[in-house]
Amino acid sequence: MFGAGNTSGQGTGRRARIAREIVAQGTSGVTDSITLEVTPEMMRTLEQIALDSRQPLDVVFTRAIALYQASLKATTEGKHVGYSTSPDDLEVEFTGLANTGAQ
Repeated sequence: MFGAGNTSGQGTGRRARIAREIVAQGTSGVTDSITLEVTPEMMRTLEQIALDSRQPLDVVFTRAIALYQASLKATTEGKHVGYSTSPDDLEVEFTGLANTGAQ
């Protein structure tokens, strides 16, 4: 299972210290940054998602958090969250997850 490391800076050898900044632009125009500790496996996964979606890591994180937020809201409303092979089966469809180059 993927997980974030502790915040004390004394992670185990299994964790990779991420020196990259994950930047999120707020509605006020102010930019905040965070530093994360993730396992090497998680880092490879994040980099692969960024590569596959042709998006930088900050966009991957922003979209992942938005998807998580929408999923959490739906489950608290008693809805089920998943995926389907037919868009006709969906009440809500999440779009814009992959950058196909088309605008």
